Amino acid sequence: MPGTKCAVKGCRRGMPDVGVSFHVAPQNPFWRRQWDSAVGFTLPRNGRVCSDHFRVCDFLQLLYAKKPRLRRRLKSTAVPSMGLGTVWTTQQASLVESCKGRELRLLGDGRCDSPGHSAKYLTYTLMDAETKKVLNFTQVQVGQDPQVKKSPQMEKVGFVQCLREVRSKGLEVSSVTTDRHPGIRKHVREEEPGLKHDLDSWHVVKA
Repeated sequence: MPGTKCAVKGCRRGMPDVGVSFHVAPQNPFWRRQWDSAVGFTLPRNGRVCSDHFRVCDFLQLLYAKKPRLRRRLKSTAVPSMGLGTVWTTQQASLVESCKGRELRLLGDGRCDSPGHSAKYLTYTLMDAETKKVLNFTQVQVGQDPQVKKSPQMEKVGFVQCLREVRSKGLEVSSVTTDRHPGIRKHVREEEPGLKHDLDSWHVVKA
């Protein structure tokens, strides 16, 4: 709509810029926090982020029959990650520094771009339980390596990648809380004997 502008600081994109789409942050509190963490501030309720700040793989390509032009729609797992410059870097550096010197309790979860066993992409996130801020997230795609031949295998790979990245920043992790994914449970049991693994009660009750 006319007058729409990208909420990312320093971005000058706005309607009616050609070839640019604008996207409202998710209503889901968990994913909205990821967007806020990515851009470095709390997005306004109706704030929009332009397509320049997303990767190509973050979009579903839908061709509308009544309107013969390609429209872009974000996947449910999409998080802004492009062109954020020093905002993202500064925020992450500050968060990492605040986490040093203490044992971290991390909360992990993955979200696929579609339900069931036909998903192609998954975004996995690790959040610090104390600050409620996202420490790391990664996107996994079916077929990206031999460990990810099927959709159910993506979550375990995403968990391992995120945990490795958090530790590479010099942070100490004492426990993780995840859902009941069998691949994650097996990995922690066999590869991380010193790491406490708790199961999220909501997922346990739901199951």
